Amino acid sequence: MDLTREAVAEYVAPVPMGSPENKLGNDPARAQNTPQFWINIAGPNATKKSGDRFQAKVCATSVANCTGTVISGINNDEYSTEGYFFALKVASVVTGQPLNIQVYDPAMTYVNDTCGANMPTQSEANALQALPGNPYPDAAVRFAPGLTSWCTGDQDISGRGTKTTFIVRSPDATPWSDLDNPVVAGCTKQMPSYDPGGSNPTIYQYLHPTDGKQDAQAVVNPADGSNTFAELFRQNVTICSIPAGSVSTGEYILQVRSNATAAAPTVYSASVVDGGHNRMSIFAGFGTAGLAAVDGSAVSINARGRLPIYANATAANTSFYLARVLPYDAGRTLRVTLFDIGDAASAGVLQILPPAEFAATFSGCVFSRDDGATLSSTPSTCTLSNVSSGNGFDGRSVTVDIPIPANYTCTPAVATQCWIKVRAAFPSGVTDTTTWSAAILGNPIRLVE
Repeated sequence: MDLTREAVAEYVAPVPMGSPENKLGNDPARAQNTPQFWINIAGPNATKKSGDRFQAKVCATSVANCTGTVISGINNDEYSTEGYFFALKVASVVTGQPLNIQVYDPAMTYVNDTCGANMPTQSEANALQALPGNPYPDAAVRFAPGLTSWCTGDQDISGRGTKTTFIVRSPDATPWSDLDNPVVAGCTKQMPSYDPGGSNPTIYQYLHPTDGKQDAQAVVNPADGSNTFAELFRQNVTICSIPAGSVSTGEYILQVRSNATAAAPTVYSASVVDGGHNRMSIFAGFGTAGLAAVDGSAVSINARGRLPIYANATAANTSFYLARVLPYDAGRTLRVTLFDIGDAASAGVLQILPPAEFAATFSGCVFSRDDGATLSSTPSTCTLSNVSSGNGFDGRSVTVDIPIPANYTCTPAVATQCWIKVRAAFPSGVTDTTTWSAAILGNPIRLVE
């Protein structure tokens, strides 16, 4: 007699991180700056110690996971040749409207962490706003120098040439692999980089249409198929528009990388040796109204298991959406890794918070650092204190194991529920590039029948 058993299982996708909405990062053009962070991507020649855990190749053995023995010719053992992946989940299609994906300030322009280098003076910004024809109606604020809400803080990290490639991929039936998703036609873009000042034109000269200095870079013509400096710098740039009638429900994948050539943007190239940190935000929505709304009901965007961010705030005391954990993970452990945290004027406090609809605090959290240092943690409230680069967090990985209670519950159908948050309190301000990752410990395959 033969006996057989059958079961149905499903693959548990990477943990969503960063946002339950259709925006990931600040949106200054629409006065929506709730999260107080930008997405960061480093060029391959940047140093890992500067905060990008997975796209910077260069590091000393004193930095976490930098033995140089895992990937031939690369010091960073955690380097990803494929870049970062973001999921754009389309829950419902808006009839008659295209699905648009935009990036704010997608091209690297060196201005330093707090936009104190190469920016127009306030007088120059005012002059740009007063130009005939009014090409820059809000130039006095959009192009103002210093740490304003428009400042992404593109930085020189062993170079100023990071060229960022954006690739949009269609939904498919294999959620365990993002690279086999078909590339959407016309939705692969590589952005240039700009190093203004010195022997190069200044930002003011790039933007001025009639001063005889790179006047072609001040042309704004969305129909000509090219991107000028004026169309990229501090602008919301559409990198992909999927026509109405061609959009399907499911997860589109946005791949963002800094290690490909313009000739072969979907392929890793070891020949790319640019440095620098490029900072940006990512938005998605159906039509103009969908982009303007802050809403995750039709389409949402979040990082898939790895979230590279940059925060430049004069004072930070805010809660970020960290990771989404659903009720079927009750009784398991969420592992969060925070790399290179605490580049701040003074020490701060981090606390991992459960979804507000479930409880006020987590308990039983276990904090550890890769160098074995003793940390100032309070497991009963899932809090880590005295966080700063001066206290040994520079270039180090902090692991937080968070027990998900057996009675954990939330409502997955509500986009803003089931989100675990991290509260960051740095009263003296931050200029911090950091990379967060999250995973549910255990087998990624679970039985459902």
